[in-house]
Amino acid sequence: MSLSLCAGNVVLECDETRNFNTFTCTGFTAQQTVLSKLVYDNQIIALGSCQPLTGGTSTCIPGALSKAFHLSRTSATASSISALSGTTLSTFSEKGSLTCTSQEGNDETTCLLDYIYRASGSMCEVYFSTVSTWSVVVNCSINKTRSRRRRYSCQLRQHDQMSGTTVLLPAVQLSVTQTSPDGYVSGVCNITSFLPSEGRYTYEVFITPGNVNVSANFIGSNIIRRPAGSLTHNCPQYVTGADLNCQCAVSDLGSPPGTMQWNNTVSSQLSLKGLRTEQHGENYVCSLTWNRTVQQSLTYTLIMTYPTTCDDLISAEFSRGQRSGLGIGLRGCFS
Repeated sequence: MSLSLCAGNVVLECDETRNFNTFTCTGFTAQQTVLSKLVYDNQIIALGSCQPLTGGTSTCIPGALSKAFHLSRTSATASSISALSGTTLSTFSEKGSLTCTSQEGNDETTCLLDYIYRASGSMCEVYFSTVSTWSVVVNCSINKTRSRRRRYSCQLRQHDQMSGTTVLLPAVQLSVTQTSPDGYVSGVCNITSFLPSEGRYTYEVFITPGNVNVSANFIGSNIIRRPAGSLTHNCPQYVTGADLNCQCAVSDLGSPPGTMQWNNTVSSQLSLKGLRTEQHGENYVCSLTWNRTVQQSLTYTLIMTYPTTCDDLISAEFSRGQRSGLGIGLRGCFS
């Protein structure tokens, strides 16, 4: 049975706003004597020991720094160290660590100490960005915090309400600015992550020091959904005039909304002015793009037809800014 003190977190946080910070070391047997030590700047300071339980009680013998560290045997397999907040703990936490071991064996566990002020006045906002790269963007501000070991970071937890899946993303550094001579800081953290799959999402940010949990407020929709429906257009099958104005459309652009545009434009509106006969048969493609990927596209072929009466023919040619251009048919109107 292995000993455990900080359960993989490596650091024991001592909150300066609490009178005592209690840490429990587990994994002993009822017959073992527990030894507690403080390691500071390569010096080992014996904090004391707790004897095996006898009749449900145990005798703990204090060592050095007994006013700052109190020991107790909480059960047959566990022992606790209560650290009194104050100058002594603050000093030792910058370079110190706690160790618990058994007198009878070689097994021991060690965790770093950090004297902290839990992040307060924290606020986070989140939104889905479609600028340049589609992504999740989270911005947080922290009004006040402090860590003697200068441990400042933010970690994002993403939860999909539809599938029930939760993902913890890698932590990022918290950028801090000292606000007082005694080391208190304010800070900001900016997190950007790839856009997840379709779903309905909520986000939480865990701020170190203090592992403070902040629910991020959503700007805009928290739903990710692909576009729905078929891409259509209202362009005429045949064009007889000098200008063409039409557009492509879809019933649902998705969330965040995708974009539609004709080739060589940045709009879903196709606007052609002063059509020329040589444009007959040209193809124009409207594409629906979502999350940087073309989801659908359609092609419109420009088919130009010509008036059959002289009045219509002359009117069409003048609207194109021409006096001739359709050959014999137009010249025949002036013969």
